[in-house]
Formats: sequence, structure tokens, C-alpha cells
Amino acid sequence: MVYYYSSNLGYHFDYMKRLFGITLIILTWLFHAPISAQQHSTVFTEQVKKGKITGTLWYSDLFNSGADKKQVDSIYQDILNLPPHQNQLINIQLAYAEAVNRKGGNETAIELLDKLADTIELCSNLEKSDYYSVLGVISLASANPELALKYADKAIALMTDTTHHETYQKKLMRRGVVLNALELHEEALQQFLEAEQLNPYSKHERNKLYLKLNKAVCFLNMDKPEEAKEVFLEAVEITKTQKDHYALIRTYGNIADIYRSQDSLLKAEAYYFKAIDAAMLYEQHHDLFSFYQGLSNIYVKQGDFEKAFYAKVFSDSIDAIYNGSEVVDNITQLEVKNINYHNKLEQELQATKHKQEQLASQNEINTRNYLIIISVILTVSILLVLIIIFFRYRKTKEQNQLIAAQKRIIDKEKKATEDSINYAKEIQTQLLQKWNDFQDYFPKAELVYLPKDIVSGDFYWFNTDKEHTLIAVGDCTGHGVPGAFMTILCLNILAELEKQNLRSCTEIMNQFNEMLMQKLQGKNADNDKFGLELSLCRINRTKKELVFIGTKQRMLIVKKNGSTKELKGNKAAIGQLNQEFSEQKECIEDGDVLYIYTDGMPDQKGGINGKKLFYKPFNELLINTSKLPANERKNHLLNALEQWKGNQAQIDDITIVSIEI
Repeated sequence: MVYYYSSNLGYHFDYMKRLFGITLIILTWLFHAPISAQQHSTVFTEQVKKGKITGTLWYSDLFNSGADKKQVDSIYQDILNLPPHQNQLINIQLAYAEAVNRKGGNETAIELLDKLADTIELCSNLEKSDYYSVLGVISLASANPELALKYADKAIALMTDTTHHETYQKKLMRRGVVLNALELHEEALQQFLEAEQLNPYSKHERNKLYLKLNKAVCFLNMDKPEEAKEVFLEAVEITKTQKDHYALIRTYGNIADIYRSQDSLLKAEAYYFKAIDAAMLYEQHHDLFSFYQGLSNIYVKQGDFEKAFYAKVFSDSIDAIYNGSEVVDNITQLEVKNINYHNKLEQELQATKHKQEQLASQNEINTRNYLIIISVILTVSILLVLIIIFFRYRKTKEQNQLIAAQKRIIDKEKKATEDSINYAKEIQTQLLQKWNDFQDYFPKAELVYLPKDIVSGDFYWFNTDKEHTLIAVGDCTGHGVPGAFMTILCLNILAELEKQNLRSCTEIMNQFNEMLMQKLQGKNADNDKFGLELSLCRINRTKKELVFIGTKQRMLIVKKNGSTKELKGNKAAIGQLNQEFSEQKECIEDGDVLYIYTDGMPDQKGGINGKKLFYKPFNELLINTSKLPANERKNHLLNALEQWKGNQAQIDDITIVSIEI
């Protein structure tokens, strides 16, 4: 169960020795309660005389010091006999009604509030608010939370002066308790948090404590036991400081219940004992029934049925006392249960001893027989294991021989495949022009050509005459063998176009696209999977002019003065019908560096996060490379690629052409 304003305790004891003693302690408390009431009333009436007790909230603290209804009644009579407190009479009566309701005097509380119904209308808003707040408490105790919520809302609405921080805070807390009872736990938690915001302005430490405890109960109802336990454990020391024994006992009880629900049985047992000892020490016996019931459940789980039995006896006896049974009858019942239980135990022990003696000799014979049987079983088992191992070894040997034969076949086929691909590489290399021939016209030109696999899907091509140089850099769809087939096809088309002596980049690109589609699948070859990205440049070496046309590729010009110009290709695609290609013209001069490239290096993954390099950092790399002597540029780019790539694999073919005019 959940204790609203909680409890718990701990040390072990011998149940049989303490059974009678516990009952006597309860009897002593029942007969001596008036003495405690007198002591409490004396202390607090002195505070009333000195004017330290004013307002319903503070009188509530006074009445809450009473352990039961008799003590509360005694304190009430003492206060009424003190002159003159007529101006505080409403506050005293409201606080008394609330306290006596908590101690079981629900009818007394309702009767008193009925008498105050007419008088309260002539009082201040604050006193009216206190009146409806107490009505809410009594309604909740009468199992009518819906009505309690209406009274709680009305009490808060009447708090027109919220500078009474302590009183306002307590009414917010009471509304949260009602919401909790209505199972509106999230809303209740928000109400408690709102009330906690008044902590810096409140001098009423007990309010703060009970806010914390009710918030923990809310966490329990929301099925958040860890959050609840943390708050309860924080509250333990506060309850000791405040000397709030009622809250301390129930806080121990809640902690014990949480540990028990989590099967932390030793911790739960310790906190139940703390609750029991505190309840005895401070004469707060109302929850002892639940604590012993919890202990009984723990011992059942642990299989200690003797302790479980005595804990259940304590629980039932305390319950009987509070339900009005005769104390003497209860003690007699306890003694009878104790005697009967021990007689039963003695009979069982004698029967067990006799049975053990009979079985001892039989066990010796059985043990000898078992040893013989076990020896035979072990011998047979060892033989079976050896046989199984032998057959498995033979089978494994055959399987290994089969695997070795299959591996030889696979290795042979792999070698044949690799030889074929290497031969394809030789063919591709022969089809690609010698870069030295290009350097005859541009001595400071460099080429980075790195296939991802043995063969490449990238290619380059150039053609020169006395005045012009044409250079193309292409990236066919795919890489490896499929890409290599496309490069061979593209190089053949460019060779055919070379014979036509075409000089217009646009005308070359249009003719190239048409011939590629015819060679693939005829006029209907409108498919991205047969496409490629192509950059085509025409350089007029005499007039220093550059014409560029590209399809989804770009080039970079790094001027002699350090400025740069990036030329981006068309969105038109090669390998599709009805494409329009447009060219771009630029003036160049000696010392300018041109870069024509595929997307292999910008798309390469690497760096700390394994992301792509992208074009902006790649262009910055090209700009820095152009500052180096021409013969160092290629190695600089290769080193930069390795540093960026790190342990990552190359993901695409890479081609970079650099030309210094």
C-alpha cells in the first residue's frame, strides 16, 4: 500500500521472545494515552499564550501533535480555556475539525463544520477559504474526491491575497492530493511543483516536507518507483530535523514497500523494522498492521515460514486490537497459537529424525549401487564419445579434402578472371593516348588517372592541329568492367569524329551523343544507365582562347594573378534524346592553370567523420596546387588524396588533368 505522508525501520529480533512484549507495549500505550495528551497540550498552550500560534495553518500544527483523537480533544479543550482568543476561534475550530477528522472523528468534524456554515459567511475571504479547504479534506476522507476537488478549487479562488504564502501553498498542495486521488497523476505532479515554487517565501517547513512526500507518492502512482524512492530518502533526514514522527514512520513504510516491490528483500526488511521501531518509540501504532503484513510477505518469499507465521500473528493481533476485540482474548489467542505451533514443530522434528535414521542405512547401500552404476555409465559414455570423435574426424577430413579441391577450382577460376581483366586493362591502356604526346604541346601538363578497380570507367582523349587542341575527360556510368566497356565505345566514337575534322565543341558533342545512342540500342536508347558525364575543351594556342562544354561536369581556371573561375557544365545529359549543349568561352594567358576532372575525388569519403570531400574544399586544394612547380603538382594531389582518404576505400575512378598555359 502507499502511505500518504509515509513510514519504515530496522533491526532483527526473535519473534517468539518479543511476541508477548509487543502486545504489552500496545496495551501500555492504550492505557497511558491521556498522559501524552496532557504533555502535548501543555507545550503548545504555552505557545498560544505567548502569541506564537495564529491562523488555521499554525493551529493545525498544534493539533497534529496529538497521537489520537483523545489527545486532539484534550488540546482543543485546553485552548478553548485560554482567554481571550475569540478573534482566533474560527481558525481554532477549523484546525480542530481537520485534525479530529484525521484521527478518525469524521462525524465530529462534519458536525462542527455544519455549525460554522452560517457564521463563516460573515468572515473574511481568508477564513472562508480555510473553511472550504477543510471541507475538501473531509470530503476526500469520506471517499468523495469529486466534491473535494470542487471545495479545493473554491478555497484557492477565495485566496484573493496570495501574500499568505504558507496558507496558499498548503491549499495548492491539498488540491494536488485530491487530483492524485482522482488518478490525475500528471496534473497532480504539476500542482505540487507549482506549490514548491513558493518555498523561498514560506516559513512553514512542515508544508515543504509534506509537499516533497506527496510528490513522491505521485511518482509511485505514476509507476516511477526510483524517482519516488529518491525523494523519500531525501525526506527521511528532513522528518527527523522537523521531529515529524508521523511523516517519518510513513516515509520508512513507503521506502520498504518500494524495496519489496523490487525484490530487494533485505533492504525492505530493514526499513520495515525502522518503521516498527519508530512507531513504538513515538507511540504511533496505527500502521503497525501494514508493516508486519509486509514483513510476513517478505519471509514467505524467502521461504522462512516460521518468521512469516509470527509476523502474520503480530499483524492479525494488532488489527484485532484496533477493530475493538478484547486485549486479553488476543493475548490468549497468541499464546495458544504459539503453543500449538511448537507442539506441531516438535512432532514433525521427531518424525523427521526417525525417518532419517531409517534412510541412513538405505542411503549407504544406495550410494554403493549408485557408484557402480555411475562407473558403468561413465565407461560406456567414454567409449561412445571416442567412437563419435573417430567418425567426426574421418568426416571432417573428407570435408577438408573437398573444400581444398573446391578452393583450387575457385582459385583457378579467379586467376582466369583476373587474367582476363588484366588483359582488358592492357587493351584500355593501348586505346588511351600517350600522355607524353599531349605534353609535346603543353610541357607543363600533368595527369592523375586512378581506376577504382583494375580497369576504369574514366577516360581522356585529345586531338591537336597547328592552332587548336581538343581535350575530353569522361566519366562513364559505373566503374570496373562495365565502365571500361563504355570507355572503349566512347574512345571509338571520338576516333570516328576525329576523322570528320570537326572543330565546334557543340557540333562534336551533338554528334557524339547521337552516335553513342545508335551504337547502344538505336534511336530508342533513352536511358540513364547507358549515359556518361563529359567535359570537352578547345584551346586556341595562338589566340589564347578557351571554349568549354560539359555535361554535369565542371572545370576550374586558376589565373596567373591568383583569381579563379569555375565553369559549370550543362544539365543536359549524354545518352538521352533531344538534348541541347551550350558552350562557354574564356580568354586565357600564359601562366594560367586549367583543371579538368571527374567527380571521383570530390566524392571520395575520408577525414575524421568519413564524409565526402565535396567541390569547395577540392577547388581550394587545386588552387593551392597551382602555386607549386608543374612537376610537383601530381605528387601533391596524390598525397592529399591519401591523407584525406586514410583507411577508407576508394569509391570511384579518379581523373584530374592540369594544364599550365
